[in-house]
Amino acid sequence: MTHSSARARIAAAALLALLVSGCAGARSGPDDGVDATAMRARSDFTACREPRPEFCTQEYVPVCALRATGVECVTGPCDGAFERVTGSNRCMACADAAVVGWIPGACDADPVDSPLYLDP
Repeated sequence: MTHSSARARIAAAALLALLVSGCAGARSGPDDGVDATAMRARSDFTACREPRPEFCTQEYVPVCALRATGVECVTGPCDGAFERVTGSNRCMACADAAVVGWIPGACDADPVDSPLYLDP
């Protein structure tokens, strides 16, 4: 094996590790359509602001982030335009450009779609 081929293998392994680590956010489960309006109306909803963070601490204080999926609704509201994902902390959640905001706690801990989850 040549020196350049060893470098290529190391680079490929590093790229694979980087791609796999990007999957660290846990989905809240199958999404039947997140009620983004209700989540944004909560008093504890915090919108992500620009500029987005470039560096975050590695603390674990989970948040439930509201992330746009890229599905565009042309004629009105539609299922699948947003998803809930658990971020390890608020900084890590808002570092994702698709995240519009977050609420405290992991998504699985208290489903946003439940009527019990909404502010009175």
